[in-house]
Amino acid sequence: QNSDAAKNGTEQVLFGDGRFLVNYTVEQTQSWGGSVFYRHALPARAYYNLSQAHSLSIDYRIIKPANPTRRAHMQLNMNDASHCKEDCAFDTYNMENYFSLHYILDLPQGTEGSISMELDSEIDNAPLVLTGWYGISGNEIFDKDSIKSFNLGINLNSLGGLGSLVSGAIELSNLTATEQQKDLVPIEPSPLQCKAEPGIKLEFGEEAKNIMKIHVANEVECCEACEADPSCLYGMVMRAGVCYLA
Repeated sequence: QNSDAAKNGTEQVLFGDGRFLVNYTVEQTQSWGGSVFYRHALPARAYYNLSQAHSLSIDYRIIKPANPTRRAHMQLNMNDASHCKEDCAFDTYNMENYFSLHYILDLPQGTEGSISMELDSEIDNAPLVLTGWYGISGNEIFDKDSIKSFNLGINLNSLGGLGSLVSGAIELSNLTATEQQKDLVPIEPSPLQCKAEPGIKLEFGEEAKNIMKIHVANEVECCEACEADPSCLYGMVMRAGVCYLA
């Protein structure tokens, strides 16, 4: 199924139309908290090219709220391999890692929604941020044409202490890159290329075999007729309503 983005006249590129049920139990194993990640990566030298996309979105449904509350949040990482130097088929530590955090896991059971992330924002205000927590700095620009992989994670904070657990379940679907349709810009007709050439004189003797006479309303129509004929070099209105093309 497509998300609501499909209703606003945009073109979509889907990573997949399946549903991913995450039934999680996460332990705090570090002083800062803990985490578990699920990763999708393209093989070998393959990349996602999202250069025409202006946003990412992902749909969710809360199957079971996080318990206890105020401990867990969801994280989405996009892995930019544009400046990866080695082991670029898998090791995200050698890539630019752009983070996006979403505090939805405490929502009531059955809550459905969609997360949307603009990709064209300035990096300081973008929902996908190069934090420096993990990976390389690269050029510090989110290169949308070099997306090697993405990670979905469940993160814990440090409020429960080492060894504490948080459990819950969330269903994710329709991770989508959306291309905004461009506004159609009317093309103004180009000005006619005819211009006055003083001193040009048409001869109508026996040798003037390449001159053609047509009837027109004005000089503009004479010019248009000459432009439409690849063999025409000159057009001239000799008298009202008569155009000579040479």
